[in-house]
Amino acid sequence: MKLKWQVADVPVGRYRSFEKRGWPMAYYPDGKVAARVTCADEYIPARVRTGEHSPLTISVVRYSRTPEEKSREGAWRWCTLKARAPNLVEAKSIAEQFLNSYPEFKGEE
Repeated sequence: MKLKWQVADVPVGRYRSFEKRGWPMAYYPDGKVAARVTCADEYIPARVRTGEHSPLTISVVRYSRTPEEKSREGAWRWCTLKARAPNLVEAKSIAEQFLNSYPEFKGEE
């Protein structure tokens, strides 16, 4: 399954200097959230290209499969993977490999 990755928009407006640009999030073809990449450092494209940032953390969404799970845990929750990535390309690859290996995380299947 191919995920669609999207970086957060550049902050604009009066208080943009107080906001940080978010790291990419992945979406399933149907538009549901699949995964996200986070880092202690701000997302600056030039630094991301050169790898000048802290290790990246990868989180995936685990959707509830049954009504009992949904009432107990909510519709979905973030699960952080133990694996860390040195760059964005590898982080995206790790997330896609994990979600392809565990299709039950999508929920309805």
